[in-house]
Amino acid sequence: MDTRETLATERLVNAAAPPAEIIVAANESDVTGPIRCSTCGAKEDRVDLPIGYSNPVCDACDRLAVDTEEDDPWEGYQPGESPETDDGVIPIAPDQGSNPVYIAGAKCWRRYRFGGWITRRDAFDCDDIHEFHEYHRVGGDWIHAFNTDRPDGIEIEKERWTDATERFLDIESLHERAKSLANADPTAAAIERLYEEAIRLGVVSNEELPDPSKTETGSLAGKIAWKARRELDETPPIVDFCIRYFDLR
Repeated sequence: MDTRETLATERLVNAAAPPAEIIVAANESDVTGPIRCSTCGAKEDRVDLPIGYSNPVCDACDRLAVDTEEDDPWEGYQPGESPETDDGVIPIAPDQGSNPVYIAGAKCWRRYRFGGWITRRDAFDCDDIHEFHEYHRVGGDWIHAFNTDRPDGIEIEKERWTDATERFLDIESLHERAKSLANADPTAAAIERLYEEAIRLGVVSNEELPDPSKTETGSLAGKIAWKARRELDETPPIVDFCIRYFDLR
């Protein structure tokens, strides 16, 4: 029967945790402490993280995945291979897609099933998905070889994204305050401070919004919240990845 001692430690990638620190578990209750994303290191209570899979990748990190050509991964039908169907017939795409994929330089493998997928980081530099499954289970239990707050092997330059992360966090704070004021009965002074901050950050201009002294306060706060939310949604995902990875929030 397989045990922890059967881990192929000689094949572990350099970025993996020391063998003694690798989690081998049948379920979440077997783990002491939080389970973390294997690429950004965020705890499961902060991100949407699939539990019960080896080296799980959170949904936020999964959006950064690229294929071996650094293009967006495909799923269902390979590009150019979607079948022709009769009018009104919606084909059911097969459970298949790009493999492997890479997230900030980390090699990962996807399990495609039920029209979706689960992405897991590779701790053994496997050649195919079958080898991944062979090496990442011990006696039927899943493993986690990257359960740290800042996993190694990630290609990210903190300095390159400093300005972008600071701006994202400032606008995120503005959005939360604006949303709160929009649902309350704010004073004119509070709205004026919010308005000035929105202008300073370039979320709005003097020409875009009416004079705060002549506009219903809740309505103005709602417009600022909407503008801030739109900018947050348009921010490249790598910025939020940097915030999670370096725990800047």
